[in-house]
Amino acid sequence: MKRVIACIFTALLLVACGDSQRTPPDSAQEQPFAAPGDMPDEMREAELGDLPKLDTLQGFADLPAIEREIFRETVALQIPFYDKMERWASQAHRVDDGRQASEMLRRYIELQNDFGKGMHELDEKYKDRIEPNYAGTEMFVRTLDNYMESPQMQRRIEFITHAYISLIQRFRDDPACQAVLSDISRMARESED
Repeated sequence: MKRVIACIFTALLLVACGDSQRTPPDSAQEQPFAAPGDMPDEMREAELGDLPKLDTLQGFADLPAIEREIFRETVALQIPFYDKMERWASQAHRVDDGRQASEMLRRYIELQNDFGKGMHELDEKYKDRIEPNYAGTEMFVRTLDNYMESPQMQRRIEFITHAYISLIQRFRDDPACQAVLSDISRMARESED
C-alpha cells in the first residue's frame, strides 16, 4: 500500500516539478477543460455509475480475504480524498494571483499529507496481520490498476493533475509562490531517495 500511494504522490510531484524550464501550454491551443462540478447532473450521475463495483472488479474475487479487506478500506479512504481533490482542482483552475496560488498549493500538500496519514493508519491496523513491508501481491497490484484505470478514476486523476500542473506553470515565477515551490521540489527529491 505504501508503495502504491508513494508512486502516485511522487508522480504528481515529479511531473509538475521535474522540468522547471518547461514551456507552459499555449492557452490558445488548449482545449476547454470541464470541471466535474461544472458538468450537468445527469452526466455526473452517469459517470458515477461507471465506477467499478468491487465485487465485480476484475481480479477482486481472486484476492485472498485479507487483501479484499485491505482493498475495500483503501478504496474507502480514496473516495473522500478524490472528492476533496476534485473540489480543490475546481478552485485551482480559478486562481488568478500568486498569493492564492501559494495557498492552493499548500492546500494540495495538506490534502496529500492527510491521505498519507490515513494510509499509514491503515498500514498500522494491518501490520500484525500481514508481512512487514507488505506492498501487495501481484494480483492485488493488478486489481488496483484495474480500479485506477477505470474511466471515472482516469477522468478524476486527469482533472486534478491538470489543475496542479497548470497552477505551477502559471505561477512558477511569481514571488509569492517561491517558498511553496521550493518545498514541493524538496519533497519530490526526498521521495526519489
